[in-house]
Amino acid sequence: MISNDDLVVGDVFMFNAGMKLPADGVVLEAQDVKCTEADLTGEPDEFPKVRIDETNWEIAELSGVILAKSLCVNGSGKAICTSVGLNTAAGAISDNSSERKETDL
Repeated sequence: MISNDDLVVGDVFMFNAGMKLPADGVVLEAQDVKCTEADLTGEPDEFPKVRIDETNWEIAELSGVILAKSLCVNGSGKAICTSVGLNTAAGAISDNSSERKETDL
């Protein structure tokens, strides 16, 4: 297993309750996993995360994906890293909010 600080796309990493997720990824294994994405969306709701396979592929976009800076509040799992740093959803939000935009004011 790779240290979460050294993750690159394609690495497999483990996560568990109480851990802030280090990267965006696709869930490979999940045991009663719930995550909150409050730091990204402001929504305090907990979302179940599951391994996606041929029986539940239609929910893959929401339940089979984890996002960097989300908090795993329950369970444990494994994911394959799909994005790190500014290429994550959190990185895009951070980058967009730090851009200076000209206004009429």
